[in-house]
Amino acid sequence: MNMQQEYFVRRELPTDASYEESYWGVITDPDGNVRDRRGERERYLQDIATELAFINALPPGRMLDVGCGLGFLLSGVADEWERHGVEVSAFAAGHAARYGQIHQGLLEEAGYPDRYFDLVVIYHVIEHVADPLALLKEIRRILKPDGWLILGTPDFDSGAARRYGASYRLLHDVTHISLFSNESMHRFLRDHGFRIEQVDYPYFATRYFNRDSLLALLDTSRVSPPFYGNFMTFYCRCEALPELKERVQSASGYLTRHGDTLLAFQQTCGARLARLLEAEGVPEVLGEGVLEPVARRLVASLASVGRGCSGTAPCVRLSHGPQGLQLRLEVVGQPSELFEVVCPEDYLLLTLLFEDIAERVAALLGEDSCRSEAHG
Repeated sequence: MNMQQEYFVRRELPTDASYEESYWGVITDPDGNVRDRRGERERYLQDIATELAFINALPPGRMLDVGCGLGFLLSGVADEWERHGVEVSAFAAGHAARYGQIHQGLLEEAGYPDRYFDLVVIYHVIEHVADPLALLKEIRRILKPDGWLILGTPDFDSGAARRYGASYRLLHDVTHISLFSNESMHRFLRDHGFRIEQVDYPYFATRYFNRDSLLALLDTSRVSPPFYGNFMTFYCRCEALPELKERVQSASGYLTRHGDTLLAFQQTCGARLARLLEAEGVPEVLGEGVLEPVARRLVASLASVGRGCSGTAPCVRLSHGPQGLQLRLEVVGQPSELFEVVCPEDYLLLTLLFEDIAERVAALLGEDSCRSEAHG
């Protein structure tokens, strides 16, 4: 397994994997039991009783079950709902058609209008998807503002997963290729426009909570038994400003990954600007594009703490060069100095960055003043 990004671990899908009749018909489960999924509708409805109760308590509207399989979840939704489903398997989609309007293929190919659904369900599907982010963005597009998303998936960092390692039962399905943890799914949803209202870990109210499963936890030589935390169900609302939040989250992610580099840039620039104000006076500050209002705020901050003034004001230029953000100091009679750091072109981030630099300048000048007074 290889970490593809910060939200999930990626496994390669076997070349012979298929979601057709061999997947939806007679199968062998992790415990070696031979089952026919087509005859398990009643058992499936019992297993998702909590999710169905939540759905049927909502005001009826238009819903979509992504990866609807044989259509069993749709069959348990009240008739007042307009029920739609998407399913890649032609075999399963044909079976599901008796319960709703089914698109056979990928969600991205269905062409649903923007803000079309009141509810989207993606129940134990995202772990089968090669690009979960693209799928989530498409779901966000077709959901109405404040619409509901119900997402269920295994926790591949659960207590049982840690105890059993490669024998964790939910690794048995080779089509589980995008492996989330509880913590990473929280971040994944929050970072991409969803407000998590509730999280459930279905176990104690299910048929899996029994003596045999509990005693099986003592034996790690076998496949792990069902246990609390294996499954997690997220109940979320589509946020009103997801694009804005995604931009803020992107800046936050940059700070998490590159905070040390940015701190070094702030410290170096702050120290140099403090020396510049001491020797040459308040500089002229120029900015390009999104940096122009940032430059105005910076020069105002520097003017409030600057002292002395030379005959010709030095110049500070803020721009985005090939390597990222550039701060160039130009002083008459001295070589130009260039400071660079790779940084997103985000107005809020850049504003806060240079406000912090200005505060560092003020602090350094204050320290120098205190030292001079002490020596005097």
